[in-house]
Amino acid sequence: MVNKKLEEYSKQGDKTKFTETFNELKEFFTQAINSEKYKFNIYLQGSYGNDTNIQKESDVDIVIELTNVFYSNKKSLTPEQRQDFDSKYSKSSISVHDFKLHILNILKNTKKYSYSEKNKCIKIISGTLLNADIIVCASYRYFYRCPKYFEGITFFDKNGKQIISYPKLHKNNMTEKNKRVPDFKATVRIFKNLKIELINDNYINEENISSYFVESLIYNIDEKYFIISNLKDRVLGIISFALNFIETKEMITPCGRYYLFGKDDDEWTKEDAIAFLINAYILVGG
Repeated sequence: MVNKKLEEYSKQGDKTKFTETFNELKEFFTQAINSEKYKFNIYLQGSYGNDTNIQKESDVDIVIELTNVFYSNKKSLTPEQRQDFDSKYSKSSISVHDFKLHILNILKNTKKYSYSEKNKCIKIISGTLLNADIIVCASYRYFYRCPKYFEGITFFDKNGKQIISYPKLHKNNMTEKNKRVPDFKATVRIFKNLKIELINDNYINEENISSYFVESLIYNIDEKYFIISNLKDRVLGIISFALNFIETKEMITPCGRYYLFGKDDDEWTKEDAIAFLINAYILVGG
């Protein structure tokens, strides 16, 4: 019975609604944005972008990335590298702040969608099949040796804090791991469903765990566990491995640029991760 439930939990959620929502919003913004001033890309990130979405997920995460401007870690470069940087690049007259205001004005002037401005995103709350979280950002380049860099995105929250992430690295690394062990993403979906079940039964607090955290945790698991055919044994083995890993090593996020645990708002606490794992172990029947 447990394996039957876990088999259901492993299945990907329906793609129809999120595909239609994404395509509609992509077409809308592509036509509305001033393409002479702003060069941009629009793409999915999060669960839908990484094929780890489950049936009970609804919001679609969409990135609108300003690409004719980039931010960087120039200040951390050596004097010689900064000189090389300045010889190659010039300061732009537009910013990610300008671009976000442009996007907000587009939404303000249309009656097609209702929206609200959140701390880190613009949430489309009506007018589409699913709600959507729109991340308005600019390209980011982390130069580890100019002119070589890691490609990411950056934006600023309402308090002016700069957020830097690497969704393309995240997606590529998730995809590569799933190529090596094809049940990896299916297993991520199992743990996302277990998370929802534990939240609904009040065993864990929804504010202390996100789908991103769960996805990142499972990314760190040794690949040998994903080839265990018995799903109950696979899940219990992963939980045991993860509990030991947390105590002995540092987990990373799938992009490979950040540690998973810490005290920052964008990081998870080890205590909350352990609470999730122990409750999931009991739920599955360990």
